[in-house]
Amino acid sequence: MNELHIDKTHWNKYRFDEVCWQVNEATKDPVADGLDHVVGLEHIEPNNLHTTQWDTLKKETTFSRKFKKGQVLFGSRRAYQIIHGKIQVAQRGSSISKGVYVY
Repeated sequence: MNELHIDKTHWNKYRFDEVCWQVNEATKDPVADGLDHVVGLEHIEPNNLHTTQWDTLKKETTFSRKFKKGQVLFGSRRAYQIIHGKIQVAQRGSSISKGVYVY
């Protein structure tokens, strides 16, 4: 495996909330908002930065939050797995479960 040799002596440490801001946009009617699928925790694959799994939007859903293309999705459960990539960049807008944070 190729190792990167990066000089980190002048790097500063920051808390997550100092570089990212959580977005909390709601939707009362996902269909009227043009959303046709939902993303839940089970759809966020480790080691994959792209959203490639989702479910189709049913007439009624308990998902009341939404995200837009390009926003970062972070699975809040088992957050320690961020080392293994429990984070993705949205490929398109959708409705999202409450267990996924949007940045």
